[in-house]
Amino acid sequence: MLKVLVACGNGMGTSMLIKMKAETTFKKVGLEATFEHGAVGEAVSMAGSFDIVFCPMNLVNQFDGFKNDSVKIIGMKNVLSEEEMVEKLRENGYIK
Repeated sequence: MLKVLVACGNGMGTSMLIKMKAETTFKKVGLEATFEHGAVGEAVSMAGSFDIVFCPMNLVNQFDGFKNDSVKIIGMKNVLSEEEMVEKLRENGYIK
């Protein structure tokens, strides 16, 4: 089972919306995962404990310290796009 962290600037509404979209999308593509969400500052300190981190594209650079780690940092242009999330999961080898 994958561990997924969703981050946004403040850890309030946007991360919760992305988390809800991710839960729905993962179920549709048959991936089992647990989800947490929070502010980017908090997420950076927690990211190493997760398999995937989803965040808006403009926050990806906050996770530069994880480039060579096993955690995948996935930036989203449209954080509510199920199609983009599926595409990113496919690009990163989670689905075919």
